Amino acid sequence: MKKMIKKTENHRSVVYQTKNGAIELKQDSREDTVWASQAHIAEIFEIERSVITKHIRNIFKNKELDANSVCAKMARTAEDGKTYQVQFYNLDIIFAVGYRTNSRKAIAFRQWATKILREHITRGYTINPKRIQSINSWRKSHARCAFGYPLWCANKDARASHQA
Repeated sequence: MKKMIKKTENHRSVVYQTKNGAIELKQDSREDTVWASQAHIAEIFEIERSVITKHIRNIFKNKELDANSVCAKMARTAEDGKTYQVQFYNLDIIFAVGYRTNSRKAIAFRQWATKILREHITRGYTINPKRIQSINSWRKSHARCAFGYPLWCANKDARASHQA
């Protein structure tokens, strides 16, 4: 399984490809996408960076995606201690490149993605169990009863003492 880590001051994103072709993405809950450099995308699909460059150029040329919406320059500190501006691409580019590339990993990704899309279309929805569990855990820990106490401690005796 390939694994990459992108670490910044505010969050850490991990992107890797599983054996069945799925790309597992972990990110900070404050973000609504994941960012990867061309080198990282090349690692995911096990292809040369020059192929990624060609596909990204064609994606923009064909107006499949808008560069202003999917690209961001980010400062990265290299091993030599110098800071460089590196172009990063969001999840939309990662998926678009995966659909254009002919590596073994990209083919496995497309097979996985087709299966997921087929299920989504035929069932009419997609569920992310990890995200739902995370949201439910947060709601449970932050929920309050009518008296201002967390729900987990708002038992019958506590309610009775505040009703009098």
